[in-house]
Amino acid sequence: MNRREILKMAMLSTGIAVAPPFASAFLSACTPASELPENGLFVGKLQAIFLDVLDTILPKTDSPSATDVGVHRIIEDFVSNVYSEENREKTLADLNLLLSHLGFGFTSKSSEEKESILLQLGSSEEPREKNIKDTYLNLRQWTIALYLTTEPVMTQHLAYLPVPGEYDACVDIDPQTTKAWAL
Repeated sequence: MNRREILKMAMLSTGIAVAPPFASAFLSACTPASELPENGLFVGKLQAIFLDVLDTILPKTDSPSATDVGVHRIIEDFVSNVYSEENREKTLADLNLLLSHLGFGFTSKSSEEKESILLQLGSSEEPREKNIKDTYLNLRQWTIALYLTTEPVMTQHLAYLPVPGEYDACVDIDPQTTKAWAL
């Protein structure tokens, strides 16, 4: 055996030991959000509130909404398949607390009222709402990060240059190409 084969074997054996908890995440990362299964973390009215919160965070404009690109499925897949049992239970309890706090009437409110409710929650200083506020802020962060990394958003709404791409050092800066770059 040469050195290269030994290193390859060592990396594979280390990867096998580390990978099982993340295997499903790696496999589902190659699956478009639209093809991820519904994991049913939330059912009925809670599911409707969850989808409404995501679409209030990132509503449909000239780009698709958060649920249009499947952010809800990615979050559910991640929580179901990557989190440890303890973290999954805590995350679900926190999300259920947030959704219950917003109430079943949240879905029937106008988009301006929903935005106002979420803005008030995000800036709340009340100690009894700290856990709910933190859960909302985490959900908002997840939503934005996952939205920006979905294929439709990266390829159709952000400046996208597939790798490997052509390198051209002398490019004029055009105001029409000032879109944010996809990673």
